[in-house]
Amino acid sequence: MSESVSDPPASRKLQWLISVCVGLGLFVGALDTTVNVALPTIAREFGIDVGAIQWIIIAFVTTSTGLSVSMGSAGDRFGLWRLFGLGLLVQALSMVLIGFAPNFETLIVFRVLQGIGAAAIMSVGPALIGLSFTRGERGRALGVATAAQAIGGVLAGFGGGMLVDIFGWSAIFFGRLPFIALALLLMAFLLRDRSFNQSRESKSVLFRRSFDLWGATAMFIAVACLLIGLNLARSIGLNSLVVGSLLLGAIVSTVVFIRIERSVEWPVLDLTLFRIRGFTSVLLTFALSWLGAFTIWFIFPFYIADVLERGASSLGFLLGTLGLCTAIFASVGGWMADRVRPDWLVTVAAVVVSVALLWVSKLGADASIIDVLIPLALAGSGQGALQAAGRTRVFNSVPQSQFGAASGALNLGRSMGIVMSVAVFSSLFLAREDTYSIQLISAGMNMANAEVPAFVEAFQYTFKLASLVALLGGVTSLFAWESRNDH
Repeated sequence: MSESVSDPPASRKLQWLISVCVGLGLFVGALDTTVNVALPTIAREFGIDVGAIQWIIIAFVTTSTGLSVSMGSAGDRFGLWRLFGLGLLVQALSMVLIGFAPNFETLIVFRVLQGIGAAAIMSVGPALIGLSFTRGERGRALGVATAAQAIGGVLAGFGGGMLVDIFGWSAIFFGRLPFIALALLLMAFLLRDRSFNQSRESKSVLFRRSFDLWGATAMFIAVACLLIGLNLARSIGLNSLVVGSLLLGAIVSTVVFIRIERSVEWPVLDLTLFRIRGFTSVLLTFALSWLGAFTIWFIFPFYIADVLERGASSLGFLLGTLGLCTAIFASVGGWMADRVRPDWLVTVAAVVVSVALLWVSKLGADASIIDVLIPLALAGSGQGALQAAGRTRVFNSVPQSQFGAASGALNLGRSMGIVMSVAVFSSLFLAREDTYSIQLISAGMNMANAEVPAFVEAFQYTFKLASLVALLGGVTSLFAWESRNDH
């Protein structure tokens, strides 16, 4: 039996201390969006061009995404608290090393180290909450932790630029150390609590079973090849030999991974989990919903700046409102998931996201800030409720001994949705914009006058497709409805 099997619920006080500790970890992870704000400053300091600076993002995202499931499975295998604490320590070390990095190449290596720590925290953290709270209680706790993660994103958007302007780019890494230290102190307090440790004594960890290192390696290679290939495709083209080789490598590695998982005693990802409707449907819903909704983050800013001609303050207000609604409705969604069937709530939230994206697709060149604000707030509300209710649904469905792997899989699905969104919808947007520009110019409009209507047409087209993809996520969530109590 793993340490999570037959886990007796902790006391009420300990439960919420655990929730706060995990919430701090997720909050720190969400603060990494500040790195995007600091990219121009980092590029100037190290004398790096735009093509090279993207590796700061690629190195971190590839590592944290590729290790998501493996870290969750390692938590199930060696102990969730061990992996969570290790993740916090690795994060702290990486923040210091990155802040003092002497050159760009070293910085990239330390970003890989940061990705390892982030994978442990983001995958294991929600599983710890799932284990600490009983069915009927864990939704609210997961909602609070998800809200903390969303608040981290909001503060990163509002405060990242200020930190860089005042203290320099290293401040966005050093500034996270106090929060990590607080999480570590809280964890140390929990581990010293007698009643908390008594609740852990009945659990045994399976050190006798070997960890599925080959499966973890195959999964990492598959994810890394896919993510790096998609990123390079945007700069050197999908027809490039390098890109084609990477994408082929992703397919081959995935096949190898599946073969390994079918034969090992303790797989990184037990493929029988996919027989559980609650797990499979939520995983697909997460991926599809994020695939559609993330268009807001990389297309919407250009709409605000180039079409509505609004400044950075307006964009910050709009995206901040979206993040705030995500935080609020994560808490509301988690609370509701304890009182109504969470699979119903997952479907409703996914449909809300789809409706919000369709609403965005109706915006034109004459939209006001209020016109834009309402669908963005709706999208944030849907995403917040979806994350809290979806995690609750999964932890109510899968065996406790696989909470870590299931949590890591959800994190992987979310991350893959985000990456695929940038790759797919940016290409569709640019192709549509170019096609419509040519049509307008052929009809007699000069190039300058064609820019805004071509952008708006491509913008509306892209968000209609994004809405359809998010709606498909709502459809996949219906498959969980046939099974009330998956185990």
